[in-house]
Amino acid sequence: MVPLTGGLTTVPLILGRAKARLDTRAVFVIGMLGILVGDVSLAFAVVHNNYAMLVPGLVLSGATSGLMNPEVARTAMRLVDSRRSGMASGLTSTMRQIGFGAGVASFGVLAGHGGDAGSFTSVSMQTILSVAAAMAAGGLAIAVLTPGLESSPR
Repeated sequence: MVPLTGGLTTVPLILGRAKARLDTRAVFVIGMLGILVGDVSLAFAVVHNNYAMLVPGLVLSGATSGLMNPEVARTAMRLVDSRRSGMASGLTSTMRQIGFGAGVASFGVLAGHGGDAGSFTSVSMQTILSVAAAMAAGGLAIAVLTPGLESSPR
C-alpha cells in the first residue's frame, strides 16, 4: 500500500502549481480516469498473478486521488454561501468518511467467505477491482457531464 499512499500524499505537493492552471472539470476528469486505469491495471495484475504489476496501478490510483482531493474540498466550498462554509466543509469530510466505510463494508460483502481470510481468492479481488473500476467509470461520467464545472473560478 506504500505506492498508493506515496502517490496520494506527494502528488499534490509536486503538481500544486501545474494543477492551478487546470479547471475543475479537467482535474476531476484526469483524476477519475487515472483511478479507472489504475483499477484496471490492478485487476490485470491479479488475473495474471503478477504482484509486481500492482505497483503501477497503486501509484496511478494514489496519484490521481491525491490530485483530486483538494479540488473536492475547494469545489464544495465554492458552491455554498460563505456563511455556510463550515457546514460544507464538515459535510464533505463526513461524506468522504461514510464513502470509505461503505466501500470497505461493500467490498467485504463482495469478498464474502464469512471473514475467513484464507478463503479470500483472486476471484474475490477481481470482483472488488471490477466494482471499483465501474464506480470510477461512473465518477468519470459525472465529471464529464456535470454542467458548469469548467467555469468555476479558482
